[in-house]
Amino acid sequence: MKSLVTVRAIVDAVAATTGLTRTDIMSARRTPEIVEARSTVFWLARELTGGSYDAIGAAVGHRDHTTVLSGCDRAAARRERDSDYRTATDTLRGILQALEDNKMLAASTVADPLGTARRIIASPAREAVRVPVIEIVAMARLIVELLGETDPSELSIMENSDAD
Repeated sequence: MKSLVTVRAIVDAVAATTGLTRTDIMSARRTPEIVEARSTVFWLARELTGGSYDAIGAAVGHRDHTTVLSGCDRAAARRERDSDYRTATDTLRGILQALEDNKMLAASTVADPLGTARRIIASPAREAVRVPVIEIVAMARLIVELLGETDPSELSIMENSDAD
């Protein structure tokens, strides 16, 4: 059975726990906080997806496999010397595995905001009325994230307000 834990889900989880955005983690910026978060993503992706360094690098902003390898090594070394970091990464790994085990990651893999937008652009009259709420929310999150005009903590408030 194919794992539902994706690099995207891992990036989202790390972003949520670090206060960074998905865009920050995927960007070319190299502040200490972003490098740290990216290393965590690389380590978790190797642990949970079994993906190659090349595949993980491609999924995290088109990074070279040596960057991913270095990030994994950095995270592993920090896990050995920092018990708080080890606990945090173990907790993230456990949460992502539990979500997968309970089939709760399936909803997040369905929503492809760019694919949805392309479908609507290709055939607006037909497709716009067929878009499920989860895909609309995913498009809205992507737009807000890309524009960077909203505090990421507000995104969960927006999702829960009208999606019920």
